[in-house]
Amino acid sequence: MRRDIKKPNNFPIIITFLLAFGLIFYNSPFTLTYWNILSVFIGINFFIIYKNFGRIKSFLYSKIFLPIVIFTIIFNIISFIFSPLFFAKKYATLISPKDTTFNNYFVNDYSKIRKVTEKMARVKADKIFGKNIDGIDLTTQYELDKGSIIKFKNKEYWLFPLRYSGFFQWKENRNVKGYILVDAINPNEKPIFKKYKYKYALGAFLIENPYYIMYLKNNLRELSIHPELNENGDLYWVAEVLKYKFIGNTFFVDKIFTLNARNGKIKQYNLNNLPSWIDKVYPKDLIDEYIRYYGKYKNGFLNSIFTKKNIATPTLFLNREIYLIENTINKNLNWYTGMTSINSNDNSLLYGISVDAKNLKSYKIKDLNGITDEKGAIDAINSKLGANSIRWKAVLPMPLIYKNAFYYHVSIIDKNSGLYQKSSLINGKNISQIEFINSSLSKKSLKDLNKKDLLIKKVEKLEKELKELKDLLINF
Repeated sequence: MRRDIKKPNNFPIIITFLLAFGLIFYNSPFTLTYWNILSVFIGINFFIIYKNFGRIKSFLYSKIFLPIVIFTIIFNIISFIFSPLFFAKKYATLISPKDTTFNNYFVNDYSKIRKVTEKMARVKADKIFGKNIDGIDLTTQYELDKGSIIKFKNKEYWLFPLRYSGFFQWKENRNVKGYILVDAINPNEKPIFKKYKYKYALGAFLIENPYYIMYLKNNLRELSIHPELNENGDLYWVAEVLKYKFIGNTFFVDKIFTLNARNGKIKQYNLNNLPSWIDKVYPKDLIDEYIRYYGKYKNGFLNSIFTKKNIATPTLFLNREIYLIENTINKNLNWYTGMTSINSNDNSLLYGISVDAKNLKSYKIKDLNGITDEKGAIDAINSKLGANSIRWKAVLPMPLIYKNAFYYHVSIIDKNSGLYQKSSLINGKNISQIEFINSSLSKKSLKDLNKKDLLIKKVEKLEKELKELKDLLINF
């Protein structure tokens, strides 16, 4: 008697095929969403195998191995189609920088130059964090969260929210006592502990954790989150909702959510109607990726592989980090990095790239060719410290205009304590020109330095006029 041949069940394969396309065009396959769904899918298949153990081989093939292979093939085919091989120009134009010069872009005001790194700010914040607030030892209940640069009342601060140190601390308190502000400009300003009770904090559990709240609110799509303050000092969690696109093989910011840390109210904003107090919309890692694509693919994909003409890459500085600066073109914070040739081993720049952290407007500071990069400036100052280099080191090179030339302001800190010691100024074109400033850079000293700069400019102008007059008399 002939046995009927049972047709294979293609339902899991069809579902996997549709799931692959859905994830690819809705969000990035390489997100927590993907791994969640895939793990559930595999779990269901293992349950089916368990219930049908006698036919385990066929189930392994048709319900696990084959769907995963199909999913992987679909993803890689689409990734290849939209790769830089065919869309190099699209990758390079994720930012479209406008040409400008360093004299028109960088500030020449010492009072706007950041001198405090996150590590320095954390050391100062730890001192106030160790005190009792309202009879509670903060260190036993909370931890300092990661620092975030913000502009509050037109001044730069490092903002350190507090977070619960564990489950029992969250269960016991159910609110955080405040946040800490550290002046990012003046290293000798005392940190500020702002008493501000809020319920929604990182380290909280269940629906009181702002990340998970907005993750669920955004239908499990990828997001980045950071703290900011409004004009009144109210703490908000700002989430940049990231959407994946294959052309560019990267994320882009789709919209913004804000969550009031005190009452949990959530608001959604499009990118063209953001509140004025939001400083950062585009996260550092995303902009770093855009800048790398611009430097690598602006002359096409084949050029990036073979001739490598005019290919530039971000400078190797502090583990290759772009950093936030202020400028004279707008009032926003901007991500900045110097760009250097991949074919060069020296510490010189080709140009600088700056991207507005709020609206993605970008600028190419084109006249930095030959200027020493950030790492070169730090190395030069460290070598000038002499015997003090055993206990001190140079950090945070911030570009500025000084003596009508391109300089870096570099802070000198103690290696062990992380505390600020003094400032230094180094000429980007001639790194042998270094000035050490044994000052706390108070408002008075900032004013004096600006006066000194103006006086030097007047003397240089007078010397030029005298030389012209002398030449005129000789010719006469």
